[in-house]
Amino acid sequence: MLSSKYGHNNQVLTTFGGWGGFAAFEANGNEDKTFVKRLHDAGYQVDVVAAKSATFIKESAADGKPFFWYAASTAPHLPMPPPPRYASKRFGPTPHLPNFQERDVSDKPTWLKQSTKVRSALVAATNDWDYRNRMGTLLALDDMVAGIVKTLKDTGEYDNTYLVFASDNGYNLGAHRLVQKMAPYEESTRVPLVISGPGVKHGTSTAMVTSIDYGPTFLGLAGVPIPADMDGISLAPLFGGGTPCGWRTDFFGQYAGSGVTDRNGIFQEYTEGDVEEIYLVDVPSWSSLRTERYVYTRWYDLERSANKREYELYDLTKDRYELTNLLATPAGRKQNAALVARLDKRMAELSTCQGATCRTPQLTPRDQPGPPGAWRAGLVREVCPPHGAGLRFLSVKCEVMPRTRGMVMTYWLRNAS
Repeated sequence: MLSSKYGHNNQVLTTFGGWGGFAAFEANGNEDKTFVKRLHDAGYQVDVVAAKSATFIKESAADGKPFFWYAASTAPHLPMPPPPRYASKRFGPTPHLPNFQERDVSDKPTWLKQSTKVRSALVAATNDWDYRNRMGTLLALDDMVAGIVKTLKDTGEYDNTYLVFASDNGYNLGAHRLVQKMAPYEESTRVPLVISGPGVKHGTSTAMVTSIDYGPTFLGLAGVPIPADMDGISLAPLFGGGTPCGWRTDFFGQYAGSGVTDRNGIFQEYTEGDVEEIYLVDVPSWSSLRTERYVYTRWYDLERSANKREYELYDLTKDRYELTNLLATPAGRKQNAALVARLDKRMAELSTCQGATCRTPQLTPRDQPGPPGAWRAGLVREVCPPHGAGLRFLSVKCEVMPRTRGMVMTYWLRNAS
């Protein structure tokens, strides 16, 4: 997040071992390339973990200089209990959405099917307690945010300050029988993002944004040059409402690590002689592509060759809780083969992208391609000239339809024979 790069570019793919944690982050030269460091070098006073935020804001306001403040609260992370002032607070029951303790996991990857009993028992034993603790700690987090806002108003800095409220990951809390955050299901990959400040229009945006966008956003707002090798894009164009031309319609995620046994990623994968309890700690490596409609995940992406990997595909327009894996059966794999080929191609592009190539608008066909020579509709979301000038197709019929937010160009593509 601080480097605003994908994992394959900052070489941090898990939380510990040679490919993860702060040690890997620092060893790969990222510590001196964060947007926080660049703001500091540009003359902005920085305190990324200030415990006394009110004091910091008051002192910065008195100095009359621009400041950047990064408050990273541990709440609602385990194992924090609620503070004493909220210890007696009562909350409603833990939410049980349709995928809570998912009944049928026969279409899920092997590691989840093999660990079903262990994971279900863990959810049953800890979920309610965990939920209550998290809710209690969030009340303390609310107090912290309220205190920051009050201090900004008291010092006269509020109207000239951008406030960004976000998180580094979501959490499953029993969805798909999981209690952690490493699997690329919606509960873990979607996080809150709230921004307020000068020029930010009140409302909700459906634009797809990721944590790699924070660096370019903060540097741009501060007037500091944005390094060309950052993979993200500034969110400032979204502040006025709507979605600009050429905004992303997909993103790439990955997870990998050697685990505590250093077996090249398979502390995560069950092998003969392992015990099921390993699944309480980790999951296998994966690569995942999230588009506006689909979630496509390749499991065991580092541990196994392509023909031995396992795959998941969900159509979120019809299956928002990811209950039906479209690739779980031979018929499903055959029916979605063309779609998977396109998603694999896009995943290959994003898995090796760097800087500007990570920000290239993606052609997202409305429908799956038909037989060779057939016409099909392809949608370039919010792409208008000159952004689409470099797109070349075998045969093209073009329609431009005005929309409330810019234009949508619909290209009719003829499949190669």
